[in-house]
Amino acid sequence: MDLSSEILLLNKLSELNRQIVSSWRAHLIYQKYEDPFLEIKKIKKNLGRLEKSGMIKPIGTKNNALWQVTLPYLKETRNRYEVAGEAYSTGTFCNVTAMELLKLTDQRSDTIHIIQPKDTVESLFNVEETLIDELLPADTEVNDWQMRKLPSNIYISKIWESSIQVHTIKNDWFFGSTIKPIDDVNIKTFSLERVLIDGLRTPKYCGGLNEVFRAWVRAIDQINMDKIVDCVERFDITILYQRVGFVAEILGLTHPNFQEWKKNKAPRGGSRLLNPDNKYESEFSEDWNISINHPVSILQSKDSSYS
Repeated sequence: MDLSSEILLLNKLSELNRQIVSSWRAHLIYQKYEDPFLEIKKIKKNLGRLEKSGMIKPIGTKNNALWQVTLPYLKETRNRYEVAGEAYSTGTFCNVTAMELLKLTDQRSDTIHIIQPKDTVESLFNVEETLIDELLPADTEVNDWQMRKLPSNIYISKIWESSIQVHTIKNDWFFGSTIKPIDDVNIKTFSLERVLIDGLRTPKYCGGLNEVFRAWVRAIDQINMDKIVDCVERFDITILYQRVGFVAEILGLTHPNFQEWKKNKAPRGGSRLLNPDNKYESEFSEDWNISINHPVSILQSKDSSYS
């Protein structure tokens, strides 16, 4: 059996240190390196031959659209982020998963969190330039998608011991992604500043507010306050100005825009809560007009330990 065409695919995956291949990535690689007009039927046939030869095995999807390379000489890795990123390729890891990837927490959640735009984008044409980089699947370039639609989701709800939770967000709030190598595989996750802000926006998806506070403490020497301010102002959510400003100032972090935030972005009201998941408490920040309804000792001591 001549497997030269199939071996091409495996070689290109190896160059990217990838052990997971999707039908969409196989299609892209074959069209890019073998024949730009290669039909999907031929690509499916190649994948079938690789599977039959024992070089790849399918990963739990109903439509056989995701495989793991299983060459005999290959040391198998179980990179759950690679699998999830390949299946939801236009998405970005977020919440507690992004905290794990950026080493902002010692906890490991049984759930992988990934976020995508609420309004589906099928093509990189006719979208805002700022959205293009956010939607690019890892290890691909804009030119790869000039004649192709972006990949559809490969629906998979569980990877080994981990479940997957897919969130959606309005397109204007889909920003701040970065590429980080995990086990030498490029993974798309949110930036440190975006992750810290999301933690204050939705702490229930980040291990709770104490874990978010620990993440801020761990990141204190890495935080770019210009990026924090830019991110908050792009969200333009009133309570986020208050939470971020309050937390930052306790940690000794400040920015010239804070004075304008206090004046125009921090209205007083019973719904102004530091922790959105707790009830209102009477203890109050006069500067930020926010109910301190959660202990802030982690921030005050700058102690991110679990003792």
